[in-house]
Amino acid sequence: MRPKGAGPLCQFHNEKINTMKKITFALFAMLLLTACHKDKTKTALLTDHCWVITAITSDPPLIVNGVPVTDAYAQLPDCTKDNISCLQANGTYTSDEGPSRCNSIDPQVTTGNWTFNKEETVVTAVEDGTFTTIEAEIIELTETTLRYRVLATESNGIKYFFTFTAKPG
Repeated sequence: MRPKGAGPLCQFHNEKINTMKKITFALFAMLLLTACHKDKTKTALLTDHCWVITAITSDPPLIVNGVPVTDAYAQLPDCTKDNISCLQANGTYTSDEGPSRCNSIDPQVTTGNWTFNKEETVVTAVEDGTFTTIEAEIIELTETTLRYRVLATESNGIKYFFTFTAKPG
């Protein structure tokens, strides 16, 4: 039962928030994927430090208030923009809500496990205690930049490719 006044717009907003949470989770998974680097392994590049998302783009554009928007990062609340993801070489990860939590009932830190595919081009991450699995394709991984792409499918069947950019945090 919806609260009085909650309609399709609220449902649309909630679906977008859930999609963005999945995308943020995917970021952690994507952090595990890396590009070639001569001095360090892909795992080392991913796990030497934690990551903070600095940009998210959407293809196709999200529709926000009837307007197509490709800058998905700009649609996030500030309390999401300070989240920090850390991947460990042992195949575990943590996702910290950062200094400003969006919802006080959400845990400050969530944990899970991650793996590379054989080619170390795709990271698969599974959040502990859930069936949430994210696959992230690594586009770029250096000492200072992590870029990855995640496919998200809305309940209405629309597929979005979200490209995340992160920096050490």
